[in-house]
Amino acid sequence: NVSAFSAAALVVLFGAVNMEEAYRSVEWRVIFIVATILPVGIAMERTGAAQLVAETVLNLAGGSGPHAVLLALCLLASILSQSLDGAPAVVLLAPVALKSANVMGISPQPLIMGIALCASAAFMTPFSHKANLLVMGAGGYKVRDYLKIGTPLTLIFIALAVLLTPVFFPFHT
Repeated sequence: NVSAFSAAALVVLFGAVNMEEAYRSVEWRVIFIVATILPVGIAMERTGAAQLVAETVLNLAGGSGPHAVLLALCLLASILSQSLDGAPAVVLLAPVALKSANVMGISPQPLIMGIALCASAAFMTPFSHKANLLVMGAGGYKVRDYLKIGTPLTLIFIALAVLLTPVFFPFHT
């Protein structure tokens, strides 16, 4: 973040872009989404909603072990990130991962890393990532084109995340 800000400041300082152009290029939608979703994550924690979602995830997948819980959280992160930005998906699911890990007596690291990775796997819709939107018009793509290529990519990505994340971030330390 600091390097991105520094680069942006240098571009303006050296006159490559004027301040008005820089202001217009800011993705205000993303800033507002993150600014409004952060309090939701805090509220989920304080109201017990994170606990409720964690209990639901554990009731559905917990009996099958930590890999199943990781899979459930990765699926939720991926589904949320197809319509939201990845950051709000992480903010919403991180408290759920922490509660789930606490209840199961495992490290939260693989759950949170899995959420972060799968929230970044936004391949299934043109709205899930700015790059998808940028090429949609130029390539003449339709939503079904993203679903066609994005669904198998997403499923492969989730499978790899569930298999590999615990290798680098074990459930038990």
